[in-house]
Amino acid sequence: MNRGFAVFIILALISIILSYVIPDNSKRGFTSALTSYMIADEENKLNYDDTREHLRMPSELPFEYSFDDKEFNNGFEYELNPNIHSGYYHKPQTLKFDSSDTIWYTTDGTLPEKNKTAYLYDDEKGIRLDTGVTNICVRAEKDGKMSRVYVGSYVILGSTEDAFYGYGYNSLDKYDRYIYRSLYKAMSNYETKFDVPFTNVSYQRLYRIFMCVNYDNPLLIQAPLSFVSWSGNKKDVSSIKLIYDFSKEASEYHVEKTKKRAEEILNTADGSESLFDYLLTIHDEILKNAEYDYTLESDGAYEAFGVLTAGSGVCESYSRAYQYLCQCIGVDNLLVVGTSNDEPHMWNMVMLGGEWYHADFTWDDGDGNEIGYYYFAFNDKNLKDYGERTISPEFNENRPILDMYNDSNYYPIPAARGTEYSVSNMLLY
Repeated sequence: MNRGFAVFIILALISIILSYVIPDNSKRGFTSALTSYMIADEENKLNYDDTREHLRMPSELPFEYSFDDKEFNNGFEYELNPNIHSGYYHKPQTLKFDSSDTIWYTTDGTLPEKNKTAYLYDDEKGIRLDTGVTNICVRAEKDGKMSRVYVGSYVILGSTEDAFYGYGYNSLDKYDRYIYRSLYKAMSNYETKFDVPFTNVSYQRLYRIFMCVNYDNPLLIQAPLSFVSWSGNKKDVSSIKLIYDFSKEASEYHVEKTKKRAEEILNTADGSESLFDYLLTIHDEILKNAEYDYTLESDGAYEAFGVLTAGSGVCESYSRAYQYLCQCIGVDNLLVVGTSNDEPHMWNMVMLGGEWYHADFTWDDGDGNEIGYYYFAFNDKNLKDYGERTISPEFNENRPILDMYNDSNYYPIPAARGTEYSVSNMLLY
């Protein structure tokens, strides 16, 4: 028997036996010790940051080939007519060529040489392009001669929709990550009571974790913004009670519609020649069918489905909609709260080319069908000029919880120093 598993079984048996003979607080102590052991074991097997890094795709198409221009131009002219052209795509694709002749190809950027380095193309199967970067090199063979090389660079974007790839989740230590996972599961199952798995978890600490769950998961629309009541004391919360904003049926309905709309938007963006262009298409698709809800009362005004499927929402709806689309393509994205022109406000931060940028879709949504680009990508130096903007400080566990927008951010906000992909550099007005 595995030694670690044996220790786990022994601890579990002790916890069960003693639960019948010891006071409630001691039960929680044993449960906490058992859970701590489980976490230590689990965290040794998982590395979420490495996974996130693996899913990050280049911002520009990486045409990387290991042969020179002479080899590239050697051979006769030939039209291969691929069914999809170089670009970014949100899910695996099958690349096919319209040709009745023999085709040889490589997927690693090397020169196709028949019966040596190249694969023989199968017209029925095509070439499967999975998540990541594939640099295709293709040559046709006719009458024993090889054509010039066709090259294509394809980026298949991965998804970080999983709750445990969220920015908030990755800002927590391994114990708070465990609470996050447990709380996420409870909310997903509409549980009305959540028992805190550790002792000595303060009200403020639990609230930070609670808000990270809420902010990381735009499709967990039932997640409340606070717990209605709690048991224990402020330095050791034992349980909380939850009331949900949407019923299970309503949540499933809106989530399904949101996913369908997101798929439509991503299909429109597919084939973009850069990640910037892909995100710009998402920007336009969200805004052309959305308007700001000045009543603050429309269905989904504070949820991703508000602007995506219902057609209106407030700043939180715009931000969560963009966050969800970014999650669908594995682009790092987080929600930011603060003030703009002295009003409480929420917007996004997004990573492009390894640097963070601010993005405010609410302020790019003009009157009528007008779409702006001024706030699509800007950095910290622009905060004052872009709406007298301030970012709320990181949550301080030693002071009271105040207003959700201008009181605190519940995770560290990264510096936005990027300049290369700001709209003023990329677009002409």
